[in-house]
Amino acid sequence: MASHLLASPALRLFPLLAGGCDEPLNQFGVPCMSPSVSIGVPVFNAAPFLSETLESVLAQTHGDFELIISDNASTDGTQDVIQAYAARDKRIRSFRQPVNIGLGNNWSYVARQARCPWFKWLSANDYCAPRLLEDSLAPLRADPAVVLCYGRTQLIDLAGQPLEVYAGDFDATSDDPLQRYRLVRERLHLGTPLQAGVIRLDALRRCGYLPNYRDCDRVLIAGLALIGKFVTLPRILFYRRWDASVASALRGPLETERLYRADAQRAPIFMNLPRQRGMLGIALRAPVGVRAKGRALAATFRYTDWRRKILGARAALTLLPEPAAAAAALDGRGMSLLWIVPFAGLLLCIATGPLFFPHVWEHHYGKFSAFWAARPETKMTPAELGAARADLISRAASGALKLPIARVFSLAEAAEAAEASNEKGRPGKIALRP
Repeated sequence: MASHLLASPALRLFPLLAGGCDEPLNQFGVPCMSPSVSIGVPVFNAAPFLSETLESVLAQTHGDFELIISDNASTDGTQDVIQAYAARDKRIRSFRQPVNIGLGNNWSYVARQARCPWFKWLSANDYCAPRLLEDSLAPLRADPAVVLCYGRTQLIDLAGQPLEVYAGDFDATSDDPLQRYRLVRERLHLGTPLQAGVIRLDALRRCGYLPNYRDCDRVLIAGLALIGKFVTLPRILFYRRWDASVASALRGPLETERLYRADAQRAPIFMNLPRQRGMLGIALRAPVGVRAKGRALAATFRYTDWRRKILGARAALTLLPEPAAAAAALDGRGMSLLWIVPFAGLLLCIATGPLFFPHVWEHHYGKFSAFWAARPETKMTPAELGAARADLISRAASGALKLPIARVFSLAEAAEAAEASNEKGRPGKIALRP
């Protein structure tokens, strides 16, 4: 009887008679019977917390959703947990990658499988409150200009005990896209909005999902701000685990790089360069119209500290006692216009070199990679390394050390990368390239 009514000509002409809902319509003008929200859970070796994550999704008061799980070639018991839940609930669609495709690619994979107008990412280490979907969907449905809605975030430890309520959440409700973009660049410390909230899927597709490099979530959030508004709800709706074993913001350069490239042997020299290229790309992709793209591109140069961002200078987050203080150490501020022109030229050469001179680019890049890999190693104990590092920084600051500034920063951070890799030198030693 119900199928006969939905197929009637009257409802094809007047779809509001089918219930007056605001869900997408099919080619006949009839509301689709597909779920309204897609939830994507990218997974990699998350067996200890995955059950709690999935239970929080299945306990949502808004039950009209599909749950998409992508196992990124896990080697623990993750797949057994996924299969058990998939057999239990038909709303779950699971996929398994044959090889590790990288964190960003796996997160994008679940988003590309989405079939609903609203989408939510959820890390396999975290969980959400029962009303997250219901409360987050209301502002998105009420205002088409809103592209992201999320509640407050409670930081927890590995045992699930509360640490603190994250203080970095913010609204971006200005009608001016550049004002929203500026607010994101100034106040975004962690990628919590993507994990804590619900996103309008067409805006996510317009930004191109998540690329596969460090801090790619910041690039996507900046792109979403150029498209629409962010609304923050006052209630705690998301619980995020804050520990070096599960939070990428607390990991070293090499360990972070291996999240995106599992076979990485060393941290990249200019670890923040892909993010800055991404910021330039999203400024050209997200806005509509030539004038809007030009304004967004100018804002990208204005709100970037190129000296620190390109060279990858980074605070030792694990030494900061409070999670909010550690997150704030990731943020950058504005810079003098004096540095914009040379770094803009450098970025332009790097971005367009592979397009216009592919053979020359590959030749010189290959020679540089061979030279970098052939450098001699010096083995130092941790105490010797600490003393050498302190001396290096003090001499560089005083001008007594005649080294390019990029080399100074790479040497200063080599200890963290070498210690994280634990592949060179004997136990108790750290391999440092001079």
